[in-house]
Amino acid sequence: MAISYSDGGKPVDIGSFPLKARAEIDLTPDGLFLHVADLSQHLDEGMSFDMHIDIDPIGEVEIVVEVEAADAATHSHAGHNH
Repeated sequence: MAISYSDGGKPVDIGSFPLKARAEIDLTPDGLFLHVADLSQHLDEGMSFDMHIDIDPIGEVEIVVEVEAADAATHSHAGHNH
């Protein structure tokens, strides 16, 4: 998994970055996103699953991933709002 951003449609790996306590970030198709590769099963639009990510120095955090369309330009707001 890599933390990436979109540079004209091409993902660019940015590695790690600082995040202040209680900070919120939006993961978006045209901005910051998590690039996940080599999955053990195919993902279909509408699926959701739990993912565990390691945040230093907090440790492991569970997030819910919602699978959107491959060409999605926005994300659904099911279960949250901005």
